[in-house]
Amino acid sequence: MIIPAAIFRIVGFINKTAQTLENEVQEGGLVFCYSDQGNPLILKLESNKKETTLEDLKKYLINKRDSVIKQKEIDSVAGELDYIEDFEIELEDAIEKFKEENGNDRKAVLKFKKEYKNEKAKEIVYKRRTIGPGSVIKVVISLSEEKQQKEMFKGIEYNLIKSRCIIFDQENEPTTTGLYFYAQTPNAIPVSIKPIFNKEGEALNLFKISLSKVATIEHFNHLIDHMIRSVSRFIEAEENAFLPRLEYNYEKVKSLEIFKTIKKITELTKKKEVSYQEASKFIEYLLDIKIFVNKNKKYMLFIEPVFNLLVPVSYFDEALKKTSPLAKIKDTFVNLNFSKENPEEKSDKKKKIEKILKDISNGNRKSEIIGIYNTPALKISEPSDSWGFILNNLQEDSLVLSSIDTFKLFKEI
Repeated sequence: MIIPAAIFRIVGFINKTAQTLENEVQEGGLVFCYSDQGNPLILKLESNKKETTLEDLKKYLINKRDSVIKQKEIDSVAGELDYIEDFEIELEDAIEKFKEENGNDRKAVLKFKKEYKNEKAKEIVYKRRTIGPGSVIKVVISLSEEKQQKEMFKGIEYNLIKSRCIIFDQENEPTTTGLYFYAQTPNAIPVSIKPIFNKEGEALNLFKISLSKVATIEHFNHLIDHMIRSVSRFIEAEENAFLPRLEYNYEKVKSLEIFKTIKKITELTKKKEVSYQEASKFIEYLLDIKIFVNKNKKYMLFIEPVFNLLVPVSYFDEALKKTSPLAKIKDTFVNLNFSKENPEEKSDKKKKIEKILKDISNGNRKSEIIGIYNTPALKISEPSDSWGFILNNLQEDSLVLSSIDTFKLFKEI
């Protein structure tokens, strides 16, 4: 079967010979990733050519990077460099060296200064936009209906998932289709959206938002800092603070020292009203969680910050009119998986998916949707000052049905 849109976080590119993870694509196109369920696996990048060489892979990824780089982004970063002390020192040293080698002609020095700053800005932007370790990507994947394929890496067997996402045109030139950026910067936070049910299992027709398992440590840190600033605003205004929750995997964290802190956070978030002192303690506890996770990054999969924001059913009424992978899944899923069936059978399957999608968007069915929550763009010259949570920041066109729920669609229809 084919899943039209699957989200992965790249850890690194596999060098099969050396059994190492590298920053750049390697022969064979094997990528060590985490899925949206937090499972480690190996993704194989394949192309629409009969044979895919390493040069093909490199050419495609370079073209992909270059397609999203805009001169205004480079200019913006160059402007920010003026406010970074370390860069100013670096620039002064470079200018002194230039003068020693080329003399002290003022116009030449000014030209050198501008070019040096521009090259540094390019380096930063190119690194930011290059698909590699830490990138969160969206691709089409194929899953075998027979035995799951495996791949060995460092003596451990992982599921091997194939993606024919390296697409070339008829002239054998790389396109920009097939493999897509999903969350390339810390302020574009991958989130998990799940329906809420009461203790009796009844749907409340509301959805909660938590950090997705494909998020990077940079996303985790950005979200924790955002939460701390949000609570701090309540303290400054001397108002009752609304405290964001933490979800966690009890079995994975119950024996850890940090579990005491998690329990303290849980107790505080149950209170309808908290004092300024309690809100200040909450911030201390969140900082402790942040320090712990940064020292033990694997626990980011088991400790998930929950946004102080509920999603109503009405949000999906509008979102499903947009062009997200979720909104288009009725057509893309059937066209990719049942292309040989007659029009009547395909139409029947699309109607079934439409009904399932309605249940999901109404919050009546246990499911998971992946999305992007955007905070204001970050500047390298100053820390973020964003705070608070609003529904408008949840990108309607980013919504993707989780891979496990997409797999369930196949089984049902």
